[in-house]
Amino acid sequence: MTVTRRVQTIAVTIFFLSSPAFSGTIASLRGNFDGPNQVLLVPVTLTTTSILTIQTYGYGGSSNATNGKNLTGFVIPPGGFDPSVFLIDASGNEIAENDDGVCPPGANDPTTHLCLDATLVRTLNTGSYQVAMVAFHNDLNTPNLSGGWKNTGDFNGRGTAYSLDIASVDIASIPEPGSAALVLAGAVLGLFWRKRSKP
Repeated sequence: MTVTRRVQTIAVTIFFLSSPAFSGTIASLRGNFDGPNQVLLVPVTLTTTSILTIQTYGYGGSSNATNGKNLTGFVIPPGGFDPSVFLIDASGNEIAENDDGVCPPGANDPTTHLCLDATLVRTLNTGSYQVAMVAFHNDLNTPNLSGGWKNTGDFNGRGTAYSLDIASVDIASIPEPGSAALVLAGAVLGLFWRKRSKP
């Protein structure tokens, strides 16, 4: 049997707006994979030191996202495949990878009750990077993109739909340490309260 794969590349340059402080142009992609070994590659150019956030919604949907929508305002239904995301530097080296992320902002699938969308957050210097998204089990052969992919992706009986959001925050726009600590403390408290409030 011949195994085929499709590599889809979408060019995205992330530049930063002057206002508001936490705004940056985003990449928000959705569609369907042709097969479980397809690789979605998104080149990203950062013009300043930034926090890059990568979030998928295809598996569990966007119900836990802000206003229940992805970054371009679409409601993403659950039912897609379990994705993995990779962050790759300009030399093709893998920086980080995530398979099963955080809910919220991801959501537990209403059928499987699993939280299998990917969440990846990294602070990055100015430069060129790539974000790769694949179906679960399709990993890099080596720690460098030049080694290719294993072509062992698996939809596991799920749909072919995906949703990928890439957002950025200019490090210089983040509040002073004291303010940032208060924001973080509030977020942690809110998450704790949410967990405690569940039946």
